[in-house]
Formats: sequence, structure tokens, C-alpha cells
Amino acid sequence: MKRVFTFILLLLALKAYSQKGSKTDSIFFLIDTAKTLISDRMWDIDSTSSYKNYVIQCPCLKLSGMPTFFYSISEKEADGRLINKSELKALKLISLPSLILKSKQLLDTEMISRSFFFIEPQGQKYIMRNVALINPAIKITSPPDVVESKPDTSAFAGKGLIAADAKDLDKYINKTVITSGKVVNFRIVEKDKLETLLVGADYPNQDFTIIIKGKNLSNFYPMTVYKGRLLRITGKVTEYMGRPAIELSDEKQMQVLPIKK
Repeated sequence: MKRVFTFILLLLALKAYSQKGSKTDSIFFLIDTAKTLISDRMWDIDSTSSYKNYVIQCPCLKLSGMPTFFYSISEKEADGRLINKSELKALKLISLPSLILKSKQLLDTEMISRSFFFIEPQGQKYIMRNVALINPAIKITSPPDVVESKPDTSAFAGKGLIAADAKDLDKYINKTVITSGKVVNFRIVEKDKLETLLVGADYPNQDFTIIIKGKNLSNFYPMTVYKGRLLRITGKVTEYMGRPAIELSDEKQMQVLPIKK
């Protein structure tokens, strides 16, 4: 079943690549896990006192990302709208592979506008709710805080790592640290066959530079995805173009953090 699913996802990806994407205002998805074998389910559905979360758990997603859709139990989305089978048939529903691809395409924004509608069976009818898509590294828990769904990876769990302020990295040359900062821009350096992320400020005043060499670029999303994001990274501090720098080779050295409004 999962092999078939992966094959379908690949076909959809090729189709999406070959077509010029048009913006979809509303996306409708029928979520009915009761009709799916437990071994084939890819949804983790849970509720807190304030939010209901729908998390896609598919091994096909990069960066161990788990796109999370949610709605606030305290807002009008919680009530939803009851629809009958005729109304359901009139909607253009999206498949799960297409939903995953759509989620991945929208990861270049901090939080996606609410154009997604999830439909669930309710008795002889269905209830349709407006849901939001959030960055897969973030999971809604309770207001006003947002926390990481997986706060640590093996790269961050190592002993002897130094927690360093991004503005003070010049004090930690040749030492391995954990630091964080907002990516304000990126630069492609063709002559050196590498790409960089500028953290804290734009060139040449950046707090530090994240370096990813060409051979390792396939381990990460395109650099445009990280622009405007708050990143937590770990690695050895070096110098590049007269400024502190940290070279990353593996996605486990990076975490995308929520930016609190």
C-alpha cells in the first residue's frame, strides 16, 4: 500500500513540475481515517484545550517535516458547517498525495492563510471546517505560545556544546556551538560552489553566515525557503569573508523555530 502511495506521489510531483501552477483559493480534503487500515494511516490527530491538530506523518517528507493543519476550538472554525452527501459530491476534493505536495509548495511562508477546508463524517452528514497550515517544525499547543514538535535532534543533544549569542560568535572561533538567528537574505557563490544564508543582517553586516557547500545542498530545501525564518543551528564556528560562519552539511544541524508575533 505504501509503495503504491509513494508511486502516486511521484507521478503527481512530475505532473506538478510539468505544469505552471495556478493559485488555488480553496482546497477541500475529506479526512476519514475510519476507512483506512491502521497500518496505512498517515494522520496523527490530537486536541489540546485550545486547538485541534491534524499532522501528516509521511516518511516521504524532507527534513522530517510533518505538515500540521489546525483550527482554534475557541473560534468559529470549531463549529464548522454541516453538509450532506450531495454537497460533498459537488466539491472538488484533493487527494492525500496532492495535499502533501501542496503543503510542501507552501512552506516558503511563515504561516499559510486559511484556504484549506477539512471535511469529516458526522453521522449521516459531514462537517466542514476551515483549517490553517503551519510550518512542519512547529506545532500549535496553547495560546499565545507555539513550540517545536521535536525540540531536539541528535546533533543538538551532543555533550560539550556551547550556547552562544549570534552577535558574539567571533569569540568562539574553532569551537562547536548552538546558536540561533533570523535569516534575512541568501547568496549563491558560484565561484566557490556554495550557497550562504545571512543571519541577523544583510551582507556585509550579518551576525554570521551559514555556509552550505554544493555537495551538501541536496540535504536541504532551496535557500529561498529559509529567508525570513528563525533558525537554530549547531556547528563549528569558522570565518568567511571576515565574518563568523558555520558550515552545515546535514539537515539535523538545523531547526526552524517559530517567530513569536
